[in-house]
Amino acid sequence: MNTFLLLCLVGVSAAFDCSSDGMFVDPDDCAMFHRCVGGRDYPGRCPAGTLFNQPKGVCDWPHNVDCDVKPTTPAPTTKPGPTTTPGPTTTPGPTTPYVPPTPGNYKRVCYFVNWAVYRDEPGKFVPEDLDASLCTHVIYAFSVLDEKTHTLKIFDEDVDVKQKFFERVTVLRKDGVKVLIAIGGWTDSKGDKYSKMVTDPAKRANFVSHVTNFIKEHNFDGLDLDWEYPKCWQANCYAGPRTDKANFVKLTQELKAAFKPHGYLLSAAVGASKWTIAEAYDIKALGQSLDFINLMTYDLHGIWDRKTGHHSQLKGHKTDSHNFLNSDWAMQHWAKNGAPKNKLIMGIPLYGRSFTLGNKANTGLNSGCWQAGTKGPITGEAGFLAYYEICMAQKEGGWTVVKDPTGAMGPYAYKGDQWVGYDDPDIIALKTDYIKSEGFGGAMVWDITMDDFKNKCGKGTWPLMRAIAKGLAKE
Repeated sequence: MNTFLLLCLVGVSAAFDCSSDGMFVDPDDCAMFHRCVGGRDYPGRCPAGTLFNQPKGVCDWPHNVDCDVKPTTPAPTTKPGPTTTPGPTTTPGPTTPYVPPTPGNYKRVCYFVNWAVYRDEPGKFVPEDLDASLCTHVIYAFSVLDEKTHTLKIFDEDVDVKQKFFERVTVLRKDGVKVLIAIGGWTDSKGDKYSKMVTDPAKRANFVSHVTNFIKEHNFDGLDLDWEYPKCWQANCYAGPRTDKANFVKLTQELKAAFKPHGYLLSAAVGASKWTIAEAYDIKALGQSLDFINLMTYDLHGIWDRKTGHHSQLKGHKTDSHNFLNSDWAMQHWAKNGAPKNKLIMGIPLYGRSFTLGNKANTGLNSGCWQAGTKGPITGEAGFLAYYEICMAQKEGGWTVVKDPTGAMGPYAYKGDQWVGYDDPDIIALKTDYIKSEGFGGAMVWDITMDDFKNKCGKGTWPLMRAIAKGLAKE
């Protein structure tokens, strides 16, 4: 949509001057706001009966706002509905506006993927869709490792730089959010280039120097290492040399030393599989050199098992083939082997793993499957469905949803020969309770672009992220 048409639709004059980045009330209508990013104006309108509270950066009740301009729409007699504007973003109560929960001392780490901009509506996601109240840390995924220079390389020049996605995400720092750049990911971890870099002291030194300058140049707060995985390249633990484990630690120690004068953060996404952990990580050493550790406690089951299974169980389940393919085992294992609990961040998926049933009559756990689930209509990957694809499909009807009465895992659902296991707000409430009761550092999501951020399912915007924010709020 072009800017002129957008301005006409929301009723804002094109004359607003975005001389600096931030959130601003419209000078002629306090029910309007302007989100300025990189000199561009992204205008919006507050829900009926509310005004924009500029100091707080939210839409608020009129008696809380210093403004002489009355709302252009009458106050509702019932609760305002959900909205994608900065707030109230859930249904407010009758006397007070929505206010995001006050965070506790827990991290809410949100991976943002730049390729979500290429998805069709309603899955298309741009930086302005991010809600600063939901994340304490945003990790921009991904940059990659240059195979020739062994330095950090921009993944998508058009999106990251020309469309100013770097700038449009790092503007969240003004709201107190820490924004890190991630390097790696599954695809970029193929082959030996990371191993070559960490093995050679000169290459490591060059990488450290280059990435430190890159962080400063692009206004990030730090680096997230997503090599999947040392020695176990793309989960093949026969692929790499044993020395990857120790050399990865050396890289983190050298990065930590270089980052310290600048106050930059250093984190890593790490595996949760028993086999990968043993081969890839010196847990105690990484617990000292990393500021926080994002455990990928998902994808623990999938079509590779040739049977149905929930991919992100909280606790072990009596019917599971192994007692260690769950979040609890991975978190406790990292803690017992020397990683400080307050640095361990538990991964929560905002997507499901799907299967095509071998026999439509067998719809439970461990049912035989030889094919991944049908590609999502928006994400387009077999065996994988974003949460908004799952809830939109269920809204259309015909799905049977099964919840685990023990609370060991999230729900699974089936329709015809399609089966998917995923997390919902109820299991997230149990997971955040677990994080708090066990003294862990918080929750991480892969990835924020897959929540129902546009309220296509009618449960309000950001149902999963709001469940995390509520669960980890101060009591």
